[in-house]
Amino acid sequence: MKAAESYIKKILFELIRQRTVNYDPADYRSSPPDGMQSPGEEYKVAKIVERELRKSKIKYKTFNKGKRPDVFAFIGQNKPGYRKLILVAHMDTVPSGSGWTVTKPFSPKIARGIVYGRGVNDNKGVLASLLFAAKQLKKTERKIRGQIIIAAASDEEVNMCPGLASVLRKKLVKPTDAIIPDVARNMKEITIAEKGIVFVIVKAIGKAAHASRPKLGKNAIAAMSEFLSLLSNYELRHKYDKLFPEGPTVNIGRIEGGDVPNKVAESCEAILDIRYLPSQTVPKIIAELSQLSKQVSIKGVKFAFTIRSKKPLMKVSPSSPAIKAIMKYSKAKPVGIGGGTISKIMVSTGIPSVGFAPGDEASGHCADEYVSLKELVTFSDLISKIAVDVANSKKTF
Repeated sequence: MKAAESYIKKILFELIRQRTVNYDPADYRSSPPDGMQSPGEEYKVAKIVERELRKSKIKYKTFNKGKRPDVFAFIGQNKPGYRKLILVAHMDTVPSGSGWTVTKPFSPKIARGIVYGRGVNDNKGVLASLLFAAKQLKKTERKIRGQIIIAAASDEEVNMCPGLASVLRKKLVKPTDAIIPDVARNMKEITIAEKGIVFVIVKAIGKAAHASRPKLGKNAIAAMSEFLSLLSNYELRHKYDKLFPEGPTVNIGRIEGGDVPNKVAESCEAILDIRYLPSQTVPKIIAELSQLSKQVSIKGVKFAFTIRSKKPLMKVSPSSPAIKAIMKYSKAKPVGIGGGTISKIMVSTGIPSVGFAPGDEASGHCADEYVSLKELVTFSDLISKIAVDVANSKKTF
């Protein structure tokens, strides 16, 4: 226990000090966040991962070499007929933001067994745990009949790991099963389903006029405000799913419009994040939004809806080997979530994938991000046992 705690703490602190902040340049037009020169720069963390794998004499391969690499480590005999389980942690983080009080975002600190810093919970704490697990698994590699693959991936927070996805789609690495430790639920839940996600750009187009005679114009901001008010009831119009009892959700992530105070706003734009259920489809959602816009009382303002990005629904059979192994070693229960993880990529390439991870969900992407060091140690031990069980089970043809 002490060896695991010491190693995980040491590596995690080193990982947090590396600024691998990911962002969409379109969202930071004036200057990048946190002094970054370019998005992610995950190579800083990849170097640490590669170093630790070399120390443990673990075979690995780095794809997409450069600033945004993806590192794959391979443990086990890889005998024909046995399963290959991939465990994926991502190396990037969201921007630090403001409101930090316990420590500075990239200066990790531990207090009463809790580690603070940007990325400790999402997802560098898990990466440190997996590196210790890999170190221990290597010692008993001869007892692993199949294969355990541990991947450190780039660009999860913005583009959902395109490098990793490319490697899998090209069959350069061929896992049969996946566990994604990226949904922090204190190891009490197994994510077997994820809502679909669509980002919708809503644009209201009105008519400009002098502020002294507003009736001559059509105020796009006022129209957008009314539309968003109507939208507040949108998510209640759909039946709930047993895996998603909270129903669909809609978040207004950004809004901007108008030019100057003495002019009636000619345009206004908002970006919506919609998490939808199996009973919904993206075309139906757009049609409903369009229909809703017709209820706006300010006539003459036109609404346009553009899909900025979308990710499909994901669902895995509760009888998958990974789920059985997790339930064997923990009391975790299968659930559905609204967030999107790498599991979507796995399932789209034919790999059954579930989520199982340490940490508090409320900690991710927030100021004073935190994780329990003890929980990371427990996770490292659990995931090792789970991985061996899956890798020692035979494929079903």
